[in-house]
Order: sequence, then structure tokens, then C-alpha cells
Amino acid sequence: MYIQRITAEDIYNQLPDDIKDAPAAAEEAKIKANGAMQPGNNLNDLESPAIAASAIGLRFGNEVSTMDGAEVFVFEEPYLTTCKSVQIQRVNGGSGYALSVASFDKNGFTIDRENGIDGNTEFSYLALGE
Repeated sequence: MYIQRITAEDIYNQLPDDIKDAPAAAEEAKIKANGAMQPGNNLNDLESPAIAASAIGLRFGNEVSTMDGAEVFVFEEPYLTTCKSVQIQRVNGGSGYALSVASFDKNGFTIDRENGIDGNTEFSYLALGE
């Protein structure tokens, strides 16, 4: 009696090409259906700002800083893997003192405002991530 050992690779190699390509084709269709960006795509190719925001992982909004020193702000929806950048800008300008981002991660960011800013100050933020 002869027993032939068959590996998963042997089985895969016996499949017709259209079946072998099915997972890649399904993933490509899913990407196109969701409007996600593929490498080399341009934001102008996306159909709407909402799709662009989800494709490149935008988080944005306005917050109010209420104290000097470190203050933490949490994204409404955290990033799946990482936050790459957070930019902030005071809404009303004013005293000449800047707000700066001390740190950030996939859940939110921390600012550490200068002591010369008195009271509450509103700022807008734009974060990029994955």
C-alpha cells in the first residue's frame, strides 16, 4: 500500500487560477466599495470628503482648554493603530501665547499651554492617523 502525502501547497496548486485569485479580487472590490485609498491614489479621486476623512484617518473638531499645565483631550473615535500628527490652533488668537501639543497617541492628545493664557481658550484641532 502506498500513501501519498499531500500538502496544502499541493492542493492550492491544483486549483484553477480564477479560484486562486478570488480572495484578492474580493478584497479589491471591498476597497473600491468602501472608497478607501489604495497606494498611489489621490484624494481628488475619492467621491466625498467623508470618504476622504475615513480613508486617511482624520479627526478634527473644537475643544476648550480650561487650565494651565498638561490637559488631556480624547478623540470621539480612537485610531485603530496610531495617530501620526495633531495640529492645533487657537480659535480667537489673542494674547500672543501659543498652544502646543505635548504628546499624542491613538486615543487622543495632551496640550501643555503657557501660563500667560488666562481663563478658558477655545482651539481647533486636526489629527491624522491610521
